[in-house]
Amino acid sequence: MGFNLEAIAPYLGATGQALIDLDENTNGAEDFAGVLLVYSAEVIGAVANDEDLPEFPEILKQGTSEKITGAFRATLIVANSILSFARFQVSGRAAAILKYASQAISQLLARQAVAPVASL
Repeated sequence: MGFNLEAIAPYLGATGQALIDLDENTNGAEDFAGVLLVYSAEVIGAVANDEDLPEFPEILKQGTSEKITGAFRATLIVANSILSFARFQVSGRAAAILKYASQAISQLLARQAVAPVASL
């Protein structure tokens, strides 16, 4: 049984949207992680459909110095295990984006700041 990258994208996107929707602010660590997962799902979908990759979201360009706590951590541990594998299933810019996503989530899990990045 193989790993179906395209089938996992909606789960990453839904998980990301749930993190975004947790509260009303739009700039916390959970929002950053949520946008990161939604964006990763969009990148996977674009690769699967041979489309152009979506534009890098502004919130990701800014990074975050907030920390992830509580139940968010468990969610991100699972998502990161998927991203860690997924980045080796694609190539080029998509692989760089998924590598960044995996590394950023690892930093959040380690309670480290995620530095701003211009784009990928």
